[in-house]
This record gives sequence, structure tokens and C-alpha cells, in this order.
Amino acid sequence: MGRTVGLLLVAALLAGCGSPAQTASPAVTSPPAPLPASPSPAPPSTASTAPSTAATASPAPSPAASPSPTAAPSPSVTRVAGDLVARLVVLPDVWVSPVVADLSVYDDGTVLTPGWRSTGFEGTRFTVRRLTPAGLAAVRAAFDGAVVRVGQVGTVQPATEGQGRGFSTYQVTARRGSELVTAWTTNASAGTGVASLIAFGDRWLAPEAALPAGAWAAATPVPYVPAYWSASVDVSAGCCAEPGRPSDAVVVPALGPLDAFGALVVADPPFARCAVIDWRTRGALGAALATAGIDLGDGLDRSDVTLNHGDGMTTLTVVPMLPEANACVGPGSGTSVPSAFGLPAPDRVAAVKSAVPCPGASAGAGHVCGVSALVSWRPRGTERTAFRIYTTSAGAGAGATCLAQYVLPLTTTKIGATSVRVGPIPLETGGGMRCLYVAAVVGDVESPLVRVPGDFQGP
Repeated sequence: MGRTVGLLLVAALLAGCGSPAQTASPAVTSPPAPLPASPSPAPPSTASTAPSTAATASPAPSPAASPSPTAAPSPSVTRVAGDLVARLVVLPDVWVSPVVADLSVYDDGTVLTPGWRSTGFEGTRFTVRRLTPAGLAAVRAAFDGAVVRVGQVGTVQPATEGQGRGFSTYQVTARRGSELVTAWTTNASAGTGVASLIAFGDRWLAPEAALPAGAWAAATPVPYVPAYWSASVDVSAGCCAEPGRPSDAVVVPALGPLDAFGALVVADPPFARCAVIDWRTRGALGAALATAGIDLGDGLDRSDVTLNHGDGMTTLTVVPMLPEANACVGPGSGTSVPSAFGLPAPDRVAAVKSAVPCPGASAGAGHVCGVSALVSWRPRGTERTAFRIYTTSAGAGAGATCLAQYVLPLTTTKIGATSVRVGPIPLETGGGMRCLYVAAVVGDVESPLVRVPGDFQGP
């Protein structure tokens, strides 16, 4: 495309890590946070009763058609009840968003893995397996044990002079109480715990082999049928129209006017927008495109459609969402990196810090192993957004400033949040400053980062 919303930063390599529309179109749902869960675990088939499509949060006040709260759900949606409890993501050195998680485990025993990791499911974005209660307990214990230290494990080593270096980044996430904690490293890193975290990640890329047969209630994978999709439109002008290609007017009955669709992620030229849609809207979109001779597919994998927009072009992308996803993915992006397009940065950013004592340290002994912080801000602009909190590695040497080029996402809030608690953030050697940053986010497009006042290397 002529524009790239998110350019790959060093951070990507290291972190590797609505209002009703004025139409009678079917539902474009604003994203739940998280998506509603079904009341009980599902059998290993994809037949189910899905949650209501009523919206519970909105990524933006920009027009999008609202669902009917009494509408019947799709009978084929895969039921996933409960919270994410374990996740593995392995990122190559160059990647694009949205990243497909290599393993996602939920507390009803649902296990989702990429379709391409199971023979015969290459055209399916995710497949589903189910764990027994004992199998789920084993997974939770394994992932909790793997996250020995929250945040970066080891240090990325410089490449040999004159040679490039490609490397993979391993992110291992576990649930501890109400929090998700993540440890990450790269296979170009050195330090205590690096090799064991990489070995753990490599093992769990194939969970069916990592667990005994008795851990599985249903070990044979079946397709994951999503309840929601991220839909984005990237509209350009003055080029790229092709004779005989259908006009983007064909999708207006399903999505409403494209310049009022979902949330703005790029303002110019001329615009790009995204929204979360439910199965009903996707069905209407597929039917609308079919009248122009375009097959949107079965909804199990990503679909990309190119349409004319006057003398320009519209690219429509529809991507299945994981159960807990709560924001659409903007078009044309590289990764979740700061962008000056579309979103104003928050202001009145502040934080209140508190010390985190070392495990086993007696009360009042002064042994501090980290810091937590209640970060607050004031949202700006007309878009209702989520917010992402970043940390940095501490600068080397006493008094050294933050290494702001190496940012690592700590957490992403629910839409409309004005504060969040982060931590514990472990102390690092070196004695330099450590910073936190806040950015507004819609999907994978962010405002500029705003630094949180203070040093978070210690209390």
C-alpha cells in the first residue's frame, strides 16, 4: 500500500512482543472487553449457542450499526467460556500484525492453536482442542512455573560485525489471580533463564505432544468458528481503480457509509477505519459481495477483498478474532507501534508508585525487588480508545536516562479506561532510570507515547 501505518521498530523485535449508523444495515458490534462468555464449557465440536451480540463497549463514537440485543446467535460459533490462562507467542524478526498466537488456553479447557500447525487445517486460522480439568491444571502449573521473572529475560547480544541477525522472540504468558504476567526473551539473548524459557516455548508449540493422552478431553482438532471478526477498510484516492472491478458501494448496505464505519485509524489519504463485526454482519457482508461475484470465504480465516473507490481503491480485510480480543485491527499495519495518525495522545498522565517486597522478606526489612504503579491519564479526542502502557529497560549506570527506543508493552486496558495498575516491575541491575509510557490505541494503531513522570527503577 502507499502508506504503512505501523513501521517495525526495535520494540517490535524485542517485544515481539458504537453509535448507531444512519442506515438499516445489519449489526456492526463494538468490541466486548472481553467478549461475552458462554455459561458452560462446550463439547469439542463447534456447534454451540453463542453469546448475545449486544455491545458492551465501543472503540469509538464514530457511526457503526448496533446489533439487536434479542437477535439469536449463530448456531455454529465455537463456545469458549472463561478467561485466558496461558498463552505462547513466538515472533520472527520481521512480522506483521495481527500476530497469530501459537497457543491460547482458557479456563474452560479450550485450547486454540494456529490452523497451519495441524495437518489439513491450513485454511483455518485457529483449531480447537479441549483439556480435562487435570490437563488444564497441568498447563496452568507449567506456564506459571515458566514465568520466573516478569518482563525481559536475558539481554539481546549484538550481531557479529558485518553480519545481520535474524532472531525469534518468545513470549510466555500465565494467569496469576486477576493478572496476566509475561516473560519474554529472544534466541539471540544471553543470561540466566534464557535457554529454559526458549526450550519451554519450543515444547509447547505442539501442546498435543507436550501433554499425555489422558490430559485431553478431545485431542483431535476441529476448526475454531469465531463469534467476531475485525473488519478494516483502507480507502485511497486518485489511483489504482481497475475497469471491471466492483465498486465499494456494494458493501454499504452491510457496513454503512465507509467514511463513518467503526473507528478512524488513519485520517489521510483519504482514510482508513476498522470495527469489530459479529457473525450476522459478516453474513450480510458476504451476501453483498456475492452479488458482485466476490466470495468472502467461510469466515474461518482471513479474507482480503479489493474494490474500486471512484478513481481510487478500497481494501477490505476481515480477520477472525480470539475470544478475549477487544479491539479491531487497523489496515496496512506492521505492528502495534506509535503512530501520529488519527489518535490524540492522552494528557494529565501521572502515577503513584509503591514498593514490592522480595518474596520471603520480613515486613519492614527494606528488601525491595520491584515496584508497582497506579498510572492515570485523561483521554483526549472524540474516539473512545483503549490505552497501552509501555516500560523500558533501565539505562546503564547510575543516573542514566531511560532507553526509550526499547519499549515493551506491559498491558492494554479496556476501552474508556482512565487508570490501570501495573507491576510488579522487577528491578534491574545498572542503576539507571526506568520509564513508563502511555498511548491511546485502537486495534494496532496508537497515538504518540506520553511519558509517565517519575523513575520506575525503584520506589
